[in-house]
Formats: sequence, C-alpha cells, structure tokens
Amino acid sequence: MVDSQTVLLTIESAERENPRCSCGRPTVPVAHEDGTLWLECSSLTEPKSAVRRLLELSGAHTQVEILPAT
Repeated sequence: MVDSQTVLLTIESAERENPRCSCGRPTVPVAHEDGTLWLECSSLTEPKSAVRRLLELSGAHTQVEILPAT
C-alpha cells in the first residue's frame, strides 16, 4: 500500500517534470476509476464533448500514468 507522503511526492515530481502539455495548458493529477493516478492535460478534464473525444484520440495531449492501481 502506498502512503499519502509517497503519493504527494510522486505528484509533485510529475508536475515539476511536466508542468504544461505541448498545447500550453497546465497538467493536473487525475485519479481514474481503476485506481491509477495520471498526470493529464487540463483540457482533458473538461466535460466530454466532441472536441474532447477527438483530442483524446489524437494522443496529442499529455496523459502519463504516475501511480499504478494499489
């Protein structure tokens, strides 16, 4: 099991390494339903729309797994 200090340090490190997506938007940590933690372009956290679906399919935005499911 991962403790909260490890999670915090991992998030901070990932944000330092990838503060912005290639599109210029900031990255944010996002917990997925499967228990994984990802660093993603903030544009991908907006409500699902046709544009967002296209962005996700294009793979042009930052989506990096930073913690696997526990």
